[in-house]
Amino acid sequence: MNVSPLHWLYRGTLNLLFPPQCAGCALSGTVLCSRCMQSIQPLTPPYCPRCLTLLATPEACCRPCTERISALRGLRAVGSYTGVLLASIHALKYQGVIELADPLGKLLAQTYQRHHLQADIVLPVPLHPERQRQRGFNQATLLARACARQLGIPWDERLLIRRRATSSQVGLTASERRANVAAAFSLPSSTRRIRERTILLIDDVSTTGATLEACARPLLDAGAQAVWGLVLAKRNFAHERSRNASRSLSFR
Repeated sequence: MNVSPLHWLYRGTLNLLFPPQCAGCALSGTVLCSRCMQSIQPLTPPYCPRCLTLLATPEACCRPCTERISALRGLRAVGSYTGVLLASIHALKYQGVIELADPLGKLLAQTYQRHHLQADIVLPVPLHPERQRQRGFNQATLLARACARQLGIPWDERLLIRRRATSSQVGLTASERRANVAAAFSLPSSTRRIRERTILLIDDVSTTGATLEACARPLLDAGAQAVWGLVLAKRNFAHERSRNASRSLSFR
């Protein structure tokens, strides 16, 4: 697990000086208390099984997913990008509270079991090496490791790599997001481990599923039987677009 030694030293010193606090309620002594974990509600159907877009009525898939071939067999999420889940993801990703990976990985494992998924190997969505050096860790790797350990499934952080840096997806349309990450991922070595295997891709957040789709494509091309996506939170794409549009207007 590639976490910078300096980051471990920093976190250890910080925990000695200041006891950890719950990311959800600030309760002292734990990074995520049991009450806050239990408060996280699963997504309420109906939603598209491929991209998790909320649907007005029960349907097989949303229109965009029925109109194009998806590399993902399906996508599942612990919950919505709000409340305790949002706060926990931000604390892990931006504040470096890497201890949150264990309870969040447990939530991923519970979601995997609740949806009766079956996978042979767990892979994290990779960061570009430069981005990982800047952050000190890849949150998806931490989550994949914790989830795989809970489930007793092998995991590997080196089978899939991000071969080119991509710009932020924030503010892009769905088609722009797909173009932004197209061909950004590849398999650097032997593909024997994934041939005829079902792969579980782990990430923290999904908005349109474009990044997970871009990861799944080379895995299928290399002989994987199926690729599922599993994330902590599903972000509302329409809400994000509306909020970004409002921000743009406010600066004019």
